[in-house]
Amino acid sequence: GKISITGAPMIHKYGQQYQYKRGITGILQLNNDKIQSKADSDNYELYYLQNYTIWMDIDILLKSVFNGYSVLDDLNKVSVNDD
Repeated sequence: GKISITGAPMIHKYGQQYQYKRGITGILQLNNDKIQSKADSDNYELYYLQNYTIWMDIDILLKSVFNGYSVLDDLNKVSVNDD
């Protein structure tokens, strides 16, 4: 009950505290390579919160599956950077 399929990132970049449940995938995770600053991250988060529909979650989920997104890749990047 603490993690959803789509939601906020598991790893908080820029010290952000998200207002919604963490998820295995989400709009921020899919656009991680486009996010260069906290402002970019805030814009994606605001867009998700203002335009949320179940169809958006389904779209995010499908893009994650077909684009090969993996939360494990993100977790490995963090553990490598922490060493």
